[in-house]
Amino acid sequence: MDFDSAIQLLTHSDGYALWVGAGVAIHLARAGDGGAPTWGEVARRLESAAGMPPSAGDFPKRLEECLKALGRARFQKEVRAATLAPLCDAVLRAGRRYQDPAHCVPPEVRQIAALGALANPIVNFNVELLTSIALASPGGPYAIRCFNPPVDELDGLPRTSVGSADGKRFRRAVYHPHGALESSGICVLAESEYASMHGTLAFELATHAAFASRLVIAGMSLEDGYLRSQLERFMPQLSGVVWFVGAGVRPDILDWSKAHGVEVVRVASWSAFWSAVGTELPSPSELDLVLSWQAMLAHAIDSLNPREYLATIDGFRRLGAPESQLDVWRRLAELAGISMAELQAAPSEVWDRTRRDILLPTMEAIWSLTVGAQAKAP
Repeated sequence: MDFDSAIQLLTHSDGYALWVGAGVAIHLARAGDGGAPTWGEVARRLESAAGMPPSAGDFPKRLEECLKALGRARFQKEVRAATLAPLCDAVLRAGRRYQDPAHCVPPEVRQIAALGALANPIVNFNVELLTSIALASPGGPYAIRCFNPPVDELDGLPRTSVGSADGKRFRRAVYHPHGALESSGICVLAESEYASMHGTLAFELATHAAFASRLVIAGMSLEDGYLRSQLERFMPQLSGVVWFVGAGVRPDILDWSKAHGVEVVRVASWSAFWSAVGTELPSPSELDLVLSWQAMLAHAIDSLNPREYLATIDGFRRLGAPESQLDVWRRLAELAGISMAELQAAPSEVWDRTRRDILLPTMEAIWSLTVGAQAKAP
């Protein structure tokens, strides 16, 4: 199927199931001139932290060795630093960049929202929730469901809560079969963790969720063998699979796709893909987009700087803190445009000021789109 035909198929469909991966996080990070890593880059970072040479094996096997070398707490903190932290940085930088209330929602966020507007359910293989909020929140009530791996070593891992809009009445579901760092502090990445998922609902959830629907796959390489196995098993119970692929996809996976009836749609450039999505697919309302962007900014602040860190700020001032915690505060100071001296002197006040200043344009936009519009009405 050619690219234009695939976009028109999505545009005029009555909905589709959606799988997304690192490509969506990478696009979201561009809103703030930031970068989100591929899984290959995450694996190399963890191998470096573990003092291991880069490997060329499957990601779960490579990450299993990293987990053994680093231990659970260090492993998860490195994953958080490699995935969630830079995405939060980029979102907050975008919040600083788009300060005009009339144009406060970045185009990348609008495009991601358009991709998710007709999608239900959404299966997100990323291990953070910002991309899920971007996809689902502008389209009305939703609920996020995360797999919580059966691992006991969770103490000390920072976690923040995320709420879903109107959780008692929702029309779309967003699933995280690998877990999410903000929800449980942990995620499924290593080989032993994949093994623990065998026989669980989360392991087969991705394809079960697409039952009797057209499945659209974007921002994924399909290198996970268990996903290809599921598609082989359940393809007759789906209404077709459309997979958008860029350069660099393994030839053997493309051959597998052709052999199993997956419609491969070549993408000349991902910027062209997102431009077409934002232009051709139906867009949520402006108010829903602004509300979603405000939720993303607030979530990025809370996830980057969990509130429990405030309880340890006295130790940070008097005795110094571990380097990883100091990095959190340095990042907050940089993004807020304040000095470390100010932060050390009054962290709670700076925290509140940072939230207010970053969220102010969206608050003004919401007022203009609701109260202001009503006041102008005859």
